[in-house]
Amino acid sequence: MNNYALITGASTGIGYALAKVAAKNNFNLIITARNEAKLQQVKAEIEEEFKVKVEVIAANLADPKSPKHIFDEVQKLGLKVQVLVNNAGFGSNGRFDLLPWENERDMVQVNITSLMEMCHLFTPKLIEVGNGKILNVGSIAGFIPGPFMATYYSSKAFVKSFSIALKEELKETGVSVSVLCPGATKSDFFERAKFAQEMAKKENAMMSAASVAEIGWSGLFKGKTVIISGLSNLIIISIVKHLPETWLAKGTQFFNKAK
Repeated sequence: MNNYALITGASTGIGYALAKVAAKNNFNLIITARNEAKLQQVKAEIEEEFKVKVEVIAANLADPKSPKHIFDEVQKLGLKVQVLVNNAGFGSNGRFDLLPWENERDMVQVNITSLMEMCHLFTPKLIEVGNGKILNVGSIAGFIPGPFMATYYSSKAFVKSFSIALKEELKETGVSVSVLCPGATKSDFFERAKFAQEMAKKENAMMSAASVAEIGWSGLFKGKTVIISGLSNLIIISIVKHLPETWLAKGTQFFNKAK
């Protein structure tokens, strides 16, 4: 069993859940995140439960040097990646001009630039392996403008558009690209976005990270391009496609603006 899945942001949330789903499907893992201690805990847990190999590469994808560092470490280990999962990402909540610029800059680096570079570095290797796959984790936020989370929503719109275009470009290479677009999911996302108190009121309406991961992994291997998790999110997207973006922005502003 020499097939490896590389998963970024694998220490918590959807990334952690995707790591478990991949291991359950007999994939060895390369897991990355900022917190090496947490990654080592995940490694021990998954190796014990699923009897697969797990390699740990600690890296902060807000650092522009991290994608190349991850790539170089994988090459040093002599591992062949069959599935690349770009899951790492984060958001922020507040009026754009009042948010710390460094945080917004880092969000673009993690959510967009590092994701692009990971694809750019690993796609030739995925072509060599044959039947390689890329799963980029977007959001249903990528379908609508998002006042008071403007950078996050815009970054996910990029991820969706980029993934669809990349799949078309690579269709003759044997490499398949999918974008997973979950809605609100039970994870630590909202804590980092400084939005946890508001979202706690809606926790019962959120999907679990495990459910989102199962849907994403299944859709990836079925060759789906855009994977929307959950019936309610599918209904939301089918409606918003027919509404003016100015209306959507007003509605999203009401939802995102701190009460």
